[in-house]
Amino acid sequence: MNQPNVLLFIGFALGLFVAGTDDSSWFWAGAGMILVVLVYTGKWREGLLLAGAVAFGLFYWSVRVPEVPPLMATPKRVEVTGTVSDFPAVKPDRTSFYLHVNSGQPGMNRLRVVVRSAVPVQKGDYLSLKGQLETVREPGNPGEFNYKKYLERRQVYYILTVKKPDDLRVIGRSSSFIQYLMLSARAKGEAAIERYLPKTTAAIAKGIVLGTSDEIDPQDYGDFQKTGLAHILAASGMNVGFVMLMGVWTGEVLKLRRRTKGVLAAVLVLGYGCLTGWPVSLLRAALMAWLGLLAYYGGREPNLPNALAVSGLIMLVLNPVWLFELSFQLSFLATWGLIWLYPAWRQMIPYQGKVVDAILIPLAAQAATLPIIVHSFSLFSFSSLFANIFGAYLSGAALILGLIGFLVSTVFAPLAAVFLLPAGLAVDVITEMSRWLSYLPGSYLWVAAPPFWSVIGFYAGLVCLSSTRVKTDKRLLALSCFLLVVYLGLLLVTPGFRDKGWLEVTFLDVGQGDSILVKTPQGRFMLVDCGGNQLYDVGEKVVVPALARKGLRSLDMLVITHPDIDHIGGASTVIREMRPRVLGVSDTTWPGYNYQELQTGTQVKTLKVVELSQGQAVRLDPDLAIDVLYPEPSDEGRISNQGGTYNSDSVVMRLRYGRISFLLTGDIDGKVMDRLVAKKLIEPTTVVKAPHHGSRGSLSEAFYKAASPKVAVISVGEGNPFGHPSLQTLELLNDSGVKIYRTDLDGALTFKTDGGRLFVQTTKKHKTFSSSTGVFRKLGTVACRISGGSASPG
Repeated sequence: MNQPNVLLFIGFALGLFVAGTDDSSWFWAGAGMILVVLVYTGKWREGLLLAGAVAFGLFYWSVRVPEVPPLMATPKRVEVTGTVSDFPAVKPDRTSFYLHVNSGQPGMNRLRVVVRSAVPVQKGDYLSLKGQLETVREPGNPGEFNYKKYLERRQVYYILTVKKPDDLRVIGRSSSFIQYLMLSARAKGEAAIERYLPKTTAAIAKGIVLGTSDEIDPQDYGDFQKTGLAHILAASGMNVGFVMLMGVWTGEVLKLRRRTKGVLAAVLVLGYGCLTGWPVSLLRAALMAWLGLLAYYGGREPNLPNALAVSGLIMLVLNPVWLFELSFQLSFLATWGLIWLYPAWRQMIPYQGKVVDAILIPLAAQAATLPIIVHSFSLFSFSSLFANIFGAYLSGAALILGLIGFLVSTVFAPLAAVFLLPAGLAVDVITEMSRWLSYLPGSYLWVAAPPFWSVIGFYAGLVCLSSTRVKTDKRLLALSCFLLVVYLGLLLVTPGFRDKGWLEVTFLDVGQGDSILVKTPQGRFMLVDCGGNQLYDVGEKVVVPALARKGLRSLDMLVITHPDIDHIGGASTVIREMRPRVLGVSDTTWPGYNYQELQTGTQVKTLKVVELSQGQAVRLDPDLAIDVLYPEPSDEGRISNQGGTYNSDSVVMRLRYGRISFLLTGDIDGKVMDRLVAKKLIEPTTVVKAPHHGSRGSLSEAFYKAASPKVAVISVGEGNPFGHPSLQTLELLNDSGVKIYRTDLDGALTFKTDGGRLFVQTTKKHKTFSSSTGVFRKLGTVACRISGGSASPG
């Protein structure tokens, strides 16, 4: 490979990645790659260059990226002053931005600020704020995006929450004239878009033109993701390409000299970058554009792989942590697909014409980014190729018209409508297309991320398939296809096929609420409750992503134990995305006012609704006994809706598989607990979910004595205002010798059993225990294997 810059970039990036992840497997992967270069190619110079770049990457990370400083343990109220360093994301009920703080305290130089209202602040404002300062919570569910690590890499260690608008004051504005011009132009352009386009269309148009997605309706954004069109809502290479075309076209109209046209295009790209705030993907594209312009107007042959590598080196030298930004990874891999895979595949196909290009261009970009999309979003889209063939042209038209309208609005706003209205039409067509495609059965799949080795194999297959030898070497072609098929095959494996014969019960971390996923021994899935709160859609933000990461595409049954918001709040999204076949509800609460949102949903109208009551059995799996212990049938009387809640109407279920049992109790109170004991419905149980988040009102010594659990799970939100779990509940469980797990401290809890042995894995602390004889003991005393902090049956 006569591309030393490419080798330098690969080695440098690998060194940074190993240093940033503390994962030795990446070190050995890099060492293996260097060994392949040395042994199979005999190119010692390239191998040594690669090894040196890896070593320099390891060293550079250690000197450029600081260690996390000592942080405070408990939240505290503070007053700070600082400067807004990015374009604030403003929603009707929330404003968020980064703040550079004038502070000498460790970890306080940069904060993430969240204001619980819409406030008129802009980039460069000097602010005084009062609020609650706290550290960032760790991810609570397996595979969840690590927001804490994401902020730490940006040297942000605290979140400042400002509850009242009066606690934020603008002390001063930016004194930079250039920044003033950019902010003024951006404000006028956004105002014109909002004036001439409907609200939903305007939000998507601003995403296409400026790369801002904060105002886009979550369901619309989800449709764009499912159809592979979310990339058009980020300022990236496509935007830079069209800006350059506008510059060259303007130069042609003005009959400028050859080099002057290049300078004009470069200046327009610079201005557009300042207008958008220089997101990582745009910076990469701008650097490549400038390098390409230098080569073209300097009389040199453009070298796209070299330009990509040099732009990557420049960016990683400027900021090594950009390597871990999703936008950086997607931008570079998509560009690699376009400049490496597409030309190679195009030469292999004898057919000419634009139709072939229209298919191969998006296919190359999507193939290159597929593993990152799967890992980040648990999504595999069958419709993305079709959507991008048409969506790319429509979004290009919307971008060009939107940019012209945006610029015209800074001079004469009424004229902007001439360009913005057709841009809005193009946006509406794209939106309707993505919405229609996302609703087609089978247009996308939720998938679990395949193992690391299959990802390496997939990229090896892509490289082999783009080799010039593949047309003549049938063995290389067969190897390429085999590696690609293995990865794609693993994507299509449904989660029900995994761990057959094992019951798996996962208590998700949904904050102050409940959501429990049950996988039966035969691979059926039941979700008990969906969490919920008043601030955001827990179904959209937590529950559906957690199910998607397991590769779940549907539920056999959804049970809502009772219709309080912390149990039913996320149900609408779960029903829309996971399409359960059966909806189980408490017999004494259905139908009721709190179910209105569910009853009006189109998905719910097709569901079979089962009203659950005492004495029923749920036949989900012949190997698993699921008995309903409560509520009593509605004609026998009820203890209902006390204090404005339905806690005492909660569905109580017992799951039994072999010698292991689980008691799921909803939010029943002490009276119901005693009533169940009096009716002799409570038997010795292995795992009990403590009712009502371990509250004092749901405490019964007789209940726990009858259940005599080995383990108690308390599903509770960190720092909740209710004081859950109560000290009395914790003392009773401790005095009884019960092992306590809490979702606020341990994160999501996954229990696995074959009917005789029980394994449990926590998300935050990764403590693992096993029970095979009725006594809960640490691993090592029973037959099992431990790998990476998790237990697997042995």
